[in-house]
Amino acid sequence: MISVTTKIKKYMKAISVGLVGVFALALLVPAAVDASTNSDPLKVLNETAKQSGQTSSRDLPEVVGNIIQWVLGIVGIVLLVMFVYGGVLYATSAGNEDKVDTAKKVMLYAIIGVIIIALAFVLTRYIISALFVSA
Repeated sequence: MISVTTKIKKYMKAISVGLVGVFALALLVPAAVDASTNSDPLKVLNETAKQSGQTSSRDLPEVVGNIIQWVLGIVGIVLLVMFVYGGVLYATSAGNEDKVDTAKKVMLYAIIGVIIIALAFVLTRYIISALFVSA
């Protein structure tokens, strides 16, 4: 008799293979379509953007600065979650010294990370604003 976990494993394996196949197909179809048109993809993209009114005059430093600020924001959120995780560890340690030490280390490293991210954010804002100051 086949157990339930064996059936679940078989289904999960089939689903995984199916998902990999769908993603592979999704990656190959645009390449096949692009190969048949013989046009420059950037040119087509720029024409489509002009038709939709989505053109912008942003420079590369501004775009890179925005990307850096987004990444710093996401890392800051992760560090905040780590700080909360350290607080939960501390609250649930029940006096166990090893757990208390681990929680304190997690919280300390999260605070250090937040300080580093805040300094990086301020430095990035300063550099980006200095690049766009007109003389």
